Amino acid sequence: MNSFIRGRAKLSVLMGGLLVPFNRALGNIVRYCRPLAFHNDDEHYDLSMAGSAFLVRVLGKNYLFATQHQRGDVGGQRDASQIVILVAEGDHHVGVAPNELISVWRSNSSGRTCDDLMVLRYDDVREGRDLTPHFFPLPFAALLEAGELPSECEVIAHGLIGFPSRFTEYDVSWDDDADAPGPTSVKSKWSRYYLAPAARTAWDEDDLTPYVLEPSSHPGDIEPDGLSGSPVLMIYRDANGQAQFAFAGIALKANAKGRFNVFGAARIRALFDQGLGEGSF
Repeated sequence: MNSFIRGRAKLSVLMGGLLVPFNRALGNIVRYCRPLAFHNDDEHYDLSMAGSAFLVRVLGKNYLFATQHQRGDVGGQRDASQIVILVAEGDHHVGVAPNELISVWRSNSSGRTCDDLMVLRYDDVREGRDLTPHFFPLPFAALLEAGELPSECEVIAHGLIGFPSRFTEYDVSWDDDADAPGPTSVKSKWSRYYLAPAARTAWDEDDLTPYVLEPSSHPGDIEPDGLSGSPVLMIYRDANGQAQFAFAGIALKANAKGRFNVFGAARIRALFDQGLGEGSF
């Protein structure tokens, strides 16, 4: 246990009506953080991964948050209808496609990165499967950033959960009598990073929130590939001294020095207030 976690280990965080030990709080949300998965029309490589995503239920609806650039470069983008969430069914998993891609417009954005947020919506029941257990039930009031906290509140920690590309493995089995590989299994491993709010630099986008790695928790550089679409989560102490959980935003870009730009919760709340765009399929 590193010094950053050790100093907070006795805290309990209120999450979904339950008190969770601090060192398990971010891990408690992991099952709602997924590698962004695409279905491929290929019998051998039917699934591929690209970065991270967060599955959350807000105001009675199910949303997948990620980024547009995870679909590929402009001109060669994967169709959003090929994105799937994996649902266990017996001894295997099936991929379930979204009901709609929600287009997000930013009237005050000054560059491409600020328009990079992608939101997909899923019905409660899709193809006969109840999907609600796969989305984290988030109170609207828990869409919150550190700068919005009342003065009597205190930020305890920020954390990011993502699926670095270097931890994604494609396990290919070869047929005995053919050159073609057999069906492929894909394994992804999640990583947790503690962050701290940062002063803005020339690298940062004007309307995104900058963070850096918490130095006592993560010394040295990182490999940022795969961390786009990761949720940034905040734990703070409220006016009554109780540690609370909040969703602070989605990481849109990062660099090897451990600097992140995040589409913040205040802007996500504004999208909900505006009706969260229009569906495209």
